[in-house]
This record gives sequence, C-alpha cells and structure tokens, in this order.
Amino acid sequence: MFLLLLIAGLFSSEESVIVYTAKGCRPCAELKRDYEKDPELFGDREVFFVDVTREPVKGVRVVPTFVLLDGYEEKDRRVGYGGPDSIQRWLK
Repeated sequence: MFLLLLIAGLFSSEESVIVYTAKGCRPCAELKRDYEKDPELFGDREVFFVDVTREPVKGVRVVPTFVLLDGYEEKDRRVGYGGPDSIQRWLK
C-alpha cells in the first residue's frame, strides 16, 4: 500500500482517491457502473481502483473502501457505497 500511496503522491500534490474493490462485490460493481456513467463522480480528483481479490491489502477488511489522499498522506477513509450522492457528500 505504501508504494501505491507514494505513486499517487508523485503524480499529484492535490487530492486523489484510492478505491479498494473485489470481484463478486455488488456495491463495487454498482460503483464502477456509476463511475463509468459519470467520470466526475469524484470531482477533479485522480481515482485509482485496486482489486483486493487476489492480493489482500492490510487495513482493508470491507469493500468497497475509499481512501482520500492529499498528496501521499491519508486524509480520510470511508467504507461502503450508498450511491453517487453519498460520495459527493463525503468529499465536500
């Protein structure tokens, strides 16, 4: 995970979001469909999707898990997906 945070930080000094998902996760599939319909779902933030099906990530027990980064520092974390409105409320 550190490498992912470092890479995200190298490419942006602004906010970005890492989204941990898994195959067979219905909320994850719904999120991906919503994101494909509306690429502005996360505003102007860079979004990185990470599938934890094959390679579990320490600290991620429930999917989807969203990690908001400011550069490479974790700013906030959210678990679960309640639709596009829930993401927009979280990011305000």
